[in-house]
Amino acid sequence: MGSDYVFGQASETLDKLLGIKVSAKQVERVSERIGQIIEDEQVLKKTKSQEKTCTDIVSTHYHYVEMDGSMIFTREEKWKEIKLGRVFSVPIKEALEGPQLDIGESEYVAHLGSSDEFLPRLQVLVPKVEHPIFIADGAPWIWKWVKENYPNAVQVLDYFHAMGYAHDFAKVAFLDKKDYDNWIGGVENYLLTDRVEALTRHMDWLAERVVPESLSMLKRLKEYYLKNLHRMYYGTLRKNGVFIGSGAIESAHRNVIQKRMKLSGQRWSIKGARAMLQLRVTKNRAKWDTVVDVIRGRQSPLKIAA
Repeated sequence: MGSDYVFGQASETLDKLLGIKVSAKQVERVSERIGQIIEDEQVLKKTKSQEKTCTDIVSTHYHYVEMDGSMIFTREEKWKEIKLGRVFSVPIKEALEGPQLDIGESEYVAHLGSSDEFLPRLQVLVPKVEHPIFIADGAPWIWKWVKENYPNAVQVLDYFHAMGYAHDFAKVAFLDKKDYDNWIGGVENYLLTDRVEALTRHMDWLAERVVPESLSMLKRLKEYYLKNLHRMYYGTLRKNGVFIGSGAIESAHRNVIQKRMKLSGQRWSIKGARAMLQLRVTKNRAKWDTVVDVIRGRQSPLKIAA
């Protein structure tokens, strides 16, 4: 109950449905303690996995890794970023037949803290395949890690982030809606036909024809595209049935984090947020038996509740 509802509501629901009176504070303590145990076991799992060697998986699937950040409000440090990763696979045969695919089961990992702490936990979940597919925005820490650890990976800059940068510029540069729509349509055509370099050359021509207020944004847009050029072969990727957007991780943000941890007026302790994250991740991974095992196998959470 504590993993799905604010602690006060969980307390009221337990009383209403089961006639069990447990204070909101008790729900919080038990949730935090069980989440902390899962967090500790995850760190242990990460350490042990780094000592193992695994043979490559021969697969008929595309294996995806997506990651992104989401801010929550904490008592100690104000706004702080949760880093969330999602790992899943889809059959290549089905991917080539059409874009409407059911992702199915996914693995998740989340951490409130630095990328140095988050990435080893994510690495535990990345399948040992020759060409995993990483989809992310332009954050340097992500692509630096991918390059160092997965040199043969397929790197994809999220298409919607790429278009977002173009929209930001166009809102300033084109006050007429028709001009705005025409230019954005042209950008989409360039991107979806693997012509990013040609688009950046068009930006040089455009720099002499737009209002001065938009020039800094145009420069930023061009630099962003050039830096991620090798991650933007959207036409080829789509032809091969590869996802070009980060919809899967956006959905994960809503289901894992926002539905429970970004409600109106919430302020989390860092310790409490980390514990709740583990409960949310465990539930969304359909691994709730892990929580049951903790309750059955350890007495510490129950002692706190008493």
